[in-house]
Amino acid sequence: MLGRLLQTARFVQSPVQMMLMQTRTKMKTHKAAAKRFIKTGTGIKRKQAGRNHGNGGFSANTLHHLDGFVKISNRGQHLKKIGRYL
Repeated sequence: MLGRLLQTARFVQSPVQMMLMQTRTKMKTHKAAAKRFIKTGTGIKRKQAGRNHGNGGFSANTLHHLDGFVKISNRGQHLKKIGRYL
């Protein structure tokens, strides 16, 4: 009975409600930053540099340390703008 009532009822929105719903847009993700950084609960992390090529003479222990992630400090506020898009 409730289902039939909801089907027959018309929900009318006032112009003010429709205007409030249409004014806010979502922010888009910055894809270049999203591929390079990982947002965590305490900050932002990035991959360790120097792992791609030219490391044939490195020991296994040194290469193991290059496999992880590094926390990025926000000194100088250089990631303040990008942090919103992640």
